[in-house]
Amino acid sequence: MLKKKTKIQIAILALLLIILVVIKHSIPKPLNWDKTYEYGDKIPYGCSGLYSVLKDLFPTGKISVNRFSYYRCFQDKSLPKNSIIIITDKFSPDTTDRKALLDHVALGNNLFIAASDIDNKMCHLLGIKLQTKGFVLNPFTKGEKKIVFTDKELKKCGDFSTENMNEYIDSIDNSTTKVLAGGMSDNAMYFIKVNYGDGHIYVNLIPEAFTNYHFIYLKNDRFASTCLSYLPANSDVIWDEYYKPYSSSYQTPLRYILSSPALRAAYILLVLSLLVYIFFTARRKQRIVPVMKPLRNTSLDFVETIGRLYFLKSNHRDIAMKRLSYLTEWIRTNRGINTAHINSEFYTTLSARTGIDRERIVNLFSIAAGISAKKTITKEDLIDFNRLIEEFYNNVKKS
Repeated sequence: MLKKKTKIQIAILALLLIILVVIKHSIPKPLNWDKTYEYGDKIPYGCSGLYSVLKDLFPTGKISVNRFSYYRCFQDKSLPKNSIIIITDKFSPDTTDRKALLDHVALGNNLFIAASDIDNKMCHLLGIKLQTKGFVLNPFTKGEKKIVFTDKELKKCGDFSTENMNEYIDSIDNSTTKVLAGGMSDNAMYFIKVNYGDGHIYVNLIPEAFTNYHFIYLKNDRFASTCLSYLPANSDVIWDEYYKPYSSSYQTPLRYILSSPALRAAYILLVLSLLVYIFFTARRKQRIVPVMKPLRNTSLDFVETIGRLYFLKSNHRDIAMKRLSYLTEWIRTNRGINTAHINSEFYTTLSARTGIDRERIVNLFSIAAGISAKKTITKEDLIDFNRLIEEFYNNVKKS
C-alpha cells in the first residue's frame, strides 16, 4: 500500500503534467524562420513552392533528389546530361566533392548554385571575387535598389531588393564569365554564368529569392523562374538536399528529437520526470554501510611457508631447478617459444622476442645446464643463478 505522502506527490505530479499539456496546446505554434532551403519545408525559408513547379520549368526532364556527397553520386560516368540545383546559405564543398562537381560540369553538364556565401577555394577556381556590404539589420525590408537582368528582354523580370543582401560579386574573369543580373544603380553582380569545360556553372547570390517567402508570399516567382530558365528545359534535374544548413547528414540524435514536436514533448517529459524522481529520492535516508574487513591473502602465507621449508632443507639445486622450470614455462606462455630444445635457434628467437642480448641468454642457460648436471650446488651458486633470472625478467621488452 502506498503511503499518504506518496499519493499526494503522485497527484501533484499528475496535475502538473496535465497543466503542461493544456498550456502546450493552448499556445499558438510559433512560425519557424530557420533558413532550411529544403524541398519539403513549407516554412518561409523552405523551398516547397519552387520544387512543386520544377516539373513545369523542365517538362521533359526527370526530377530527382540527391542526399549524398557528389563524389559518391558521380561514380557512374555514364549518367545522362543533367542540371544540378544547389540552394543553400553557404556553399563550401570539401576537396573531393568540389572536384567531383567540377569534373561532372566539364563533361557538358550544368551546375546552378544559389548561395549567399561561397568558399574562397571555389571562387578562385571560378575566377570570381566576392565582397561584403555589411550586416543586414532587417532582411525583410523591400528596398528601392532593384536587381535587373542584363538581357533587355528580361529586365522587367527582376524585382528584388539589393538592400537585403550581404554579399555581391565584385570581379570576374571576362574571358569565361558572363553577367546575367546585377544592381540597377551600381556595378554589383548577383547572377553570373561561368563556362567550365563543356558545361556551365551558374552562380546566384540570392538564395532567399527561391524560398517560399519570396517565391509565394512576396510574389517574386518571376525572378526565380527566370534565373532557372537559363538551364536547358529538356535536361534532367538533380535537386540537392545534401548541402543544406540543416541537412540530416549533419544532424545529431538530439537535434532530430527536438525537430519533431512529439519527440520533443516526450524528451521534455522524460527530463522532468527524472528531475522529480531525483528530488524526492534524494531526501531518503541512506542506511549505514557496515565496514567489512578485507579477506586475508593466505597465498602469501603459503609461499612463505614453502620457502622456509626449502631454506631449512638447504636443497639449493632443487630450488634452482624449480626457478628454471618457471622460467621456461614463462617463455612458452608469454613468448610462444618451444623450450623442448635449447639450441642456437632457440637463443636467437628468444633474443628477438624479448629484446635481450643473445650472449646474455646463452650465458643464462649455460649456467642452468651446469647446475642441472650437478647433484648439489652451494648457496652462492643459487644466489648468482637467481640474480641472472631476475635480470632476465627486468630487461624483457614490454609487448
